Amino acid sequence: MRTMMLHRYDDGFFFVTGTRDAKVMEAVKNPRVEVCVLLGEGEDTGSVRLTGSVEVVYNEDVKASVFGCAGYAEAVWQTPENPDYTLLKFKPEKLQYMPVGTMDVHRADLA
Repeated sequence: MRTMMLHRYDDGFFFVTGTRDAKVMEAVKNPRVEVCVLLGEGEDTGSVRLTGSVEVVYNEDVKASVFGCAGYAEAVWQTPENPDYTLLKFKPEKLQYMPVGTMDVHRADLA
């Protein structure tokens, strides 16, 4: 399990991370990913879960565009050309939604 910020850009979802972080090698070895967003507060909660896979993005234009959208990226890596900056694209395949305050689970295939 890794805590990462998910970025929405154009028509996709991305993770911005350091190339030398263990999670990059783990993602290459096992690209299966689940994203969970908790909704609500206290006992009145729900969630959105997305399952799918990630892949390393090598396209320099896409890397630069997403870099510009991640507010912290410049402070960490200075430029999108920094070899320690890695971009992972998340490809969701399944959605599970539990509305706040219920135990009803709604599922959908996205692929």
